[in-house]
Amino acid sequence: MISKSNIKIVFFGTPEYAVPVLNALVRDKYNVIDVITEPDKPSGRGRILTPPPLKIAAKKFGLNVLQFPTLKTEDLKFKIPDFDIGIVAAYGKIIPSKIIAMPKYGILAIHPSLLPKYRGPSPVQTAILNGDTKTGVTIIKIDEELDHGPTLGITNYELRIKENVKEATESLFKLGAELLLEIIQGYIEGKLKPIPGPPLPENSRLLTEK
Repeated sequence: MISKSNIKIVFFGTPEYAVPVLNALVRDKYNVIDVITEPDKPSGRGRILTPPPLKIAAKKFGLNVLQFPTLKTEDLKFKIPDFDIGIVAAYGKIIPSKIIAMPKYGILAIHPSLLPKYRGPSPVQTAILNGDTKTGVTIIKIDEELDHGPTLGITNYELRIKENVKEATESLFKLGAELLLEIIQGYIEGKLKPIPGPPLPENSRLLTEK
């Protein structure tokens, strides 16, 4: 069994929705070596420079934080140390192929919809506007396409009557954090294999151990 403390993770995220995922990894004793997030931005009436919520959470844990306005810089990969696996939760930027290729186990992303439905930046809002009563969370191993790649796990979520986008998104990323903890160790140890192609059956939670 691979020790959690020996698994070097780089975490990508920005808003408050990403915080429960980072919290789950740290509290489960995984070794998050870097948190990559967007730069501080002016906020409020006084336009005070304000750090993103994920940076605040990371600093509370004493984690190293890297902030880049873009990930397209040619020399960016030399600013990120070697890592075993990446985790993406509400980062807001497309991860370029050079960074996807860096870690041994690739980069996993938590997406708040039942992929391939509602790929793109606003899956929860789209589900609610379309009157869906059910959505869910999908964890994929990302490739160069948007919200695309083989599936590692999926779980359903029933949308409540009058539930707004913020409430649903918070619940979905908390659900995603739980699912990630069920998946990550088995995936790294080769017990869980990503499935390419169509999504998993509706009631699936984890892939079958090999």
